[in-house]
Amino acid sequence: MTKGDIALDLDKFVVRSEEFIYGNVYNSKHIAFTVTENYVCYAGIVLTSILENSLGEYSFHIFSTNYYKNDMEKMRKTAIKYKCNIYAHIVDDNVIKVYNDPREFSYASYYRLIIPEFMEKYTEKFFYTDVDVCFLKDIKELWNFEMDDKCALVVEIQGIAHRDENLRIGVEKYFVSGGMLINTKNWKKNNISSEVFRLLNSKKHFVYPDMDILNIALENKVIFINYNYQYQYSISYSIDAENRPSMITIPSNVKILHYTGAVKPWNKIVYSFLSVKPFIDIMHLSEWNDIKLYEPNHYKQIHKAARLAKKEGNIKEVLYWYAKYSIAKIKYLLRRENDE
Repeated sequence: MTKGDIALDLDKFVVRSEEFIYGNVYNSKHIAFTVTENYVCYAGIVLTSILENSLGEYSFHIFSTNYYKNDMEKMRKTAIKYKCNIYAHIVDDNVIKVYNDPREFSYASYYRLIIPEFMEKYTEKFFYTDVDVCFLKDIKELWNFEMDDKCALVVEIQGIAHRDENLRIGVEKYFVSGGMLINTKNWKKNNISSEVFRLLNSKKHFVYPDMDILNIALENKVIFINYNYQYQYSISYSIDAENRPSMITIPSNVKILHYTGAVKPWNKIVYSFLSVKPFIDIMHLSEWNDIKLYEPNHYKQIHKAARLAKKEGNIKEVLYWYAKYSIAKIKYLLRRENDE
């Protein structure tokens, strides 16, 4: 298959689907995730946060190349418990691997460029979300927004570090692709997939491959909504900039909390953060309450853990992490010297 053939092979993207149908499909609101098999568990936690904070009926679509058996069983139990519907779509990522390597990003980040046309057979509107988020309130009102001929409801990117992202790629306003309500009919009518494929095929360098492409392809075809639907909070930045990062709280009007940056809510060093508490609480309520939190292993991550312990005034932790950091840094330097 050549790059030019890909638009004709979208029907080959989903190989098969496992369906756990325990709710009303016809009247439900559809939510989609695109992940690798190691991140299916986080999709499970996020969809639990939606179900715990909603009175509506939902159908969830998870797109991944593979699924662990225990994740499948947990999806089934979740669907039964909440009387919802969960579709585990098994995809063939060779369909997308003919395109440019997303480098440090996963090929799964490209899936969101494909799924709007696939989702058209299920619904006219669906919400795409990343898995490094936590839903704090119901969002069913998003489906009532009048979209006219627009393709998506989006939230502008936040933070000083990103204030010129729009200038970098030449658009008026830059949005985050981690949470979008997509109108599948308008997407198809505006030939967005064709434009996406064209950009994927180009030799242009994109800093954030999928997000840059979506911002270019959807220029003037989106509606910007309130930041409460995608409040972007960087735990990593908080660790570096705040005196007591563990005590930072999230505004009470936030509906969707997006944990941007390198440090995620499943990192063990931030387990006690007030900002992370909503995610941890939902994790304990979910079928995925037995997952292990990620521990730092790279010397830079360990150094961040040591600096965090120092800020929080935990002397025992300071000694532990700085000792571990010294060993990890020496090992790294020795490996690099041997490689040279």
